[in-house]
Amino acid sequence: HFLWNQLYSNVRACNLFFSKVGTVVFPDDATKTRTIGEVYFLRGYTYHFLAAMYGGVPIITKPYGLGQDYDVPRNSYEEVINYVTGQLDSAAMDLPASYSGDLRGHATSGAALALKARTLLYAASDLHNTSTYAPGFSNPELLGYTTGSQAARWTAAKAAAKAVIDLGVYSLNQATPAPSDSVSQNFINYFLSYGYGSEDILLQYFTLKTGQSWSDYNPAEYCGPNGYHNWGNNTPLGDVVDEYEMKDGSAFSWSNPTEVANPYAKRDARFYASILYEGCPWRKRPVDVQGLDPWDKIQVGHVYSDAAGTNQLIPGVDTRQGPIQNWNGGRSGYYLRKFVDPTLDPQYVKQDVPFRHIRYAEVLLNYAEACIEENTGSDLTDATTYINMIRTRAGQPNIATGQSQAALRAAVRHERRIELAFENHRFWDVRRWVIGPAAYHPTHRVDVKYVTPTASNYRKPDGTTWGAPIYSNALLVEETRAWLDKCYFFPIYRNEMNKNTKIIDKIFQPSFFFRSPHFQSIMASSYLRTPRKNYMLDNSQEIIVTTSTGSKLLSFYSHHEKSKGLIILLHGWEGSSSSAYILAAGDYFYNLNFSICRLNLRDHGDSHHLNEGLFHGALLEETFEAVNYLSQHSKNLPIYLIGFSLGGNFALRIAIKHYRTPIANLKHVFAISPPLNPYKTTLAIDNGYFFYRIYFLKKWKRSLIKKQQLFP
Repeated sequence: HFLWNQLYSNVRACNLFFSKVGTVVFPDDATKTRTIGEVYFLRGYTYHFLAAMYGGVPIITKPYGLGQDYDVPRNSYEEVINYVTGQLDSAAMDLPASYSGDLRGHATSGAALALKARTLLYAASDLHNTSTYAPGFSNPELLGYTTGSQAARWTAAKAAAKAVIDLGVYSLNQATPAPSDSVSQNFINYFLSYGYGSEDILLQYFTLKTGQSWSDYNPAEYCGPNGYHNWGNNTPLGDVVDEYEMKDGSAFSWSNPTEVANPYAKRDARFYASILYEGCPWRKRPVDVQGLDPWDKIQVGHVYSDAAGTNQLIPGVDTRQGPIQNWNGGRSGYYLRKFVDPTLDPQYVKQDVPFRHIRYAEVLLNYAEACIEENTGSDLTDATTYINMIRTRAGQPNIATGQSQAALRAAVRHERRIELAFENHRFWDVRRWVIGPAAYHPTHRVDVKYVTPTASNYRKPDGTTWGAPIYSNALLVEETRAWLDKCYFFPIYRNEMNKNTKIIDKIFQPSFFFRSPHFQSIMASSYLRTPRKNYMLDNSQEIIVTTSTGSKLLSFYSHHEKSKGLIILLHGWEGSSSSAYILAAGDYFYNLNFSICRLNLRDHGDSHHLNEGLFHGALLEETFEAVNYLSQHSKNLPIYLIGFSLGGNFALRIAIKHYRTPIANLKHVFAISPPLNPYKTTLAIDNGYFFYRIYFLKKWKRSLIKKQQLFP
């Protein structure tokens, strides 16, 4: 729901309310005031996310009707933040401090002030106070502040968080656990409680009877192990699991033999309240799985007959090799425990435990972070105090006093990652701290192995394991993670820019005559576009790629002496490596110091003689192998794949396959006007303008005749 359309639908609903509220009869003045406050809160809440996702956006304060002028420019980021804080200040004045009964879950004055504190924290962060990630961007005021000081913004964020603290109505749940307490159980109980407790600021409630869609709130089914017939989504990655400290406050390390031998012993209590791991007791297995796991313990490992792990005997039921819905198995070796009610079977019953959107622990960490970044007077001492409040409640030892700003910054970021894990904070924290490259990188999973000559089940009949588990930290090869700086913000949809031409100053808009898509299609294949002098062609050599199945694909390689990378071009429907758009694109990039390879799909260009079998759209494997071959022989150059039309379809499918079988050095894949459904595209050609049908039929017929002559 955090998308442009849905968020602006919320804005419109709020604007409609304010345009009509004067004509509505309320039961009493208190209800009217409270309702107005709630809508101020909702409009501020909506613009908070619009600013976090898109930066500066149009501030709309009236409901538009049909036939009106919708061209509204984007306001600056600073203007949007000022608008959000103004809305939340208005909300705080009109809202009560608390509710009871069925009104629980509505916004309170404390929720408005806490959201204001979060908004100002985001605004003070590096994302909106530096533009190093977007050099040369022509409108920096849309990304962040261009005037004033970042220090002053940290001061404002600190004051806003302190205002919530000074209300005196919130406190941490079980802030000082007793020696006899199970701290992890305290956390479990809190996140399964129905609120409002002392720590709760804004909760979202759910009604069991209304949730019938797959998209309804059902975290236990979405995130649970496949061995319980759950779906295994949102599984914790090895990197975040490794972030949980040891009980003594030291960092967990895969280089420590003692810790590796039993990586789940003596960890931060929040680990046990948040993560399901190998051998962790969980709820009763479904009837059809009880024979495989009568012990009701998580199974994410495998039993092998050899230490090398080449001969698998028994896979865990919660793995992607297990016998229960293995397609739903997680890949990381972990499942989510936090928020999940183990007393219900989510196959049949959706839990209605409320989700905590804002809680007091976040406010304390917001205040600590603002103190660290402001760094004046007693700020670092105060930050240490508030960080230790969080750690004390978690049963972790205090961090030492007198630490540097850099050390405390690392400490508060660690606490945010652990304390607020899976609560929709990390996504935004990574962006506002501008740490995308450090956060989005190849990640890890845990590999769990048991070794025994023979085995009839995952565990012995008495429930013990086949020897001590062997744990190792392995690369999660199924996910290729990387970071692009453009991902610090979300893109605004092209259709929104078409509807509102003022949303961007320099939108590409061809002159009227050239706007016709049919004219553009014709011109793309016109040799009027190709350069008279093509240096790429002057340096081109033929390469025939032979795949593992014996099929052969024709390509033309143009090496550039100062090459910055290799660009592989895939042509479109009945095109070839000599199509006008391929030659034009190739020459353009060659002149920018890129090597170019123009790859023909089977039976395109002068390649009909290479293979007896006919071309069809499912011949992905040979094209993937050809791209992989060209990459491996490119002398470690970065690889870029560009596909046009049908070649764009192939490029997208190669990108999907690359996700599982990586192509060396492949950096980016571009698909230009790809037919996402070739069958429907073919029907569109048949039923569209007659000249398309004549053009393609002529080409296809000529190709088939050539093929028949070569292979009677």
